[in-house]
Amino acid sequence: MPVEQILKRIQQNQGNGRLERKVQLNLGQSLWAHSELLKEGFAPVYNPRKVTSLYFDDFNFKFARGNINGDRYRLKPRIRWYEENWRDAVLELKYRDGFLGFKDVEKMQQLESVSFHDVLLSLGDYLYPKIKEDVLPSALVSYDRVYFEHPSGVRATIDTEIGCCSPDDFFNSRTSWLEPMNFEVLEFKYQPAKDFFFRKEIFPSFFGVSFRLTKCSKYVESITKLLDLGRIIRS
Repeated sequence: MPVEQILKRIQQNQGNGRLERKVQLNLGQSLWAHSELLKEGFAPVYNPRKVTSLYFDDFNFKFARGNINGDRYRLKPRIRWYEENWRDAVLELKYRDGFLGFKDVEKMQQLESVSFHDVLLSLGDYLYPKIKEDVLPSALVSYDRVYFEHPSGVRATIDTEIGCCSPDDFFNSRTSWLEPMNFEVLEFKYQPAKDFFFRKEIFPSFFGVSFRLTKCSKYVESITKLLDLGRIIRS
């Protein structure tokens, strides 16, 4: 999607953006993070659930490269569903201005009448008018997520059991062959007006000097891993 289109969407959605701050954890640190969230006044909200996202990118992984290069304005198209309910999948166009994230969500009604595989094969043509890019399925990422909220309105999630697979493996019903990702993720999400409060009152008392906010993208990490393993081939 050209930058001018991303800027237009941001302008149309002023007030709906959220700051998204991530901390990449080592395996097992999520248990400690969970305990610390409770100590700092966060409470569980919603039920824990498995999240699965199938990402789309162009032939040269333009969207992944934009994240790696630190481009200010970025786009990430994906299909997302929860547990095994793929017929309830939604199409998400996630676009960013730095750490400020916006999201357009569209229910995929066509899943009720045709196979998921057939829908995915046609999504490139469906997405083109929306993003002005030729895209194809690039990687699938799945993980377990738990949800928390602070009385201030700051939200947090912890993602564990993160795994990924190539589109070919997914299409061949081999999602049980998920490659494990050797990290976990803690993410804070809140309105920009709460940034000072978050930085002054929550983050310092929560982690001290041992942790830092990172630009951790499960999608980018999955692409890197699958390319290294030779599980994604562009020819």
